[in-house]
Amino acid sequence: MTLAPSPIAPDRRVLLAVAVLAAVSLGGAFVSVTGGLADTVLDAMGPTGRLSIPVPMMLAQLVAAAVASGRRRRPALVASALLALVAPVCIVSGFFDGGYSDPARTGAHTAYQGLLVAMIAVVGGVAARRFFRLRQGGEVRTRETLTRSGASAPGPLGSVTSADQSAGRFAHAGREGE
Repeated sequence: MTLAPSPIAPDRRVLLAVAVLAAVSLGGAFVSVTGGLADTVLDAMGPTGRLSIPVPMMLAQLVAAAVASGRRRRPALVASALLALVAPVCIVSGFFDGGYSDPARTGAHTAYQGLLVAMIAVVGGVAARRFFRLRQGGEVRTRETLTRSGASAPGPLGSVTSADQSAGRFAHAGREGE
């Protein structure tokens, strides 16, 4: 008989960070078009884009973030590790593909590119945090995380709801509320 893995507490911070990164990337595509760095938004979000992330990579990051934010420990570990490792690779790649040294960039383009790089770093940091917390077992769904989130946690004498908790009514082993 195999035991089902313990569910983990969902953590939407990774997904939120990647969603903000996607918005910054899309904004960078529009800045590229209006600033003359690209002819169309799709060109700006392609492999030669300077102020945005290519569409396939952005979609992959959104999917990985959704998995990293989920309740299943092993997929969340893999997805958060992947995001944490990809972030520095994305940042370093700008030095090799000419993205940081394009002479067509203006000061405003450089500033926006700095924002994009900062957001990539934030995603990497948030994903690394999720990974290490999962590795340490700190994200296991416990009675405390259940009651803090407002869900009920079945106990030996019934359920503890957030209403019970705030009213000071708890079912302790062998005695009724205090």
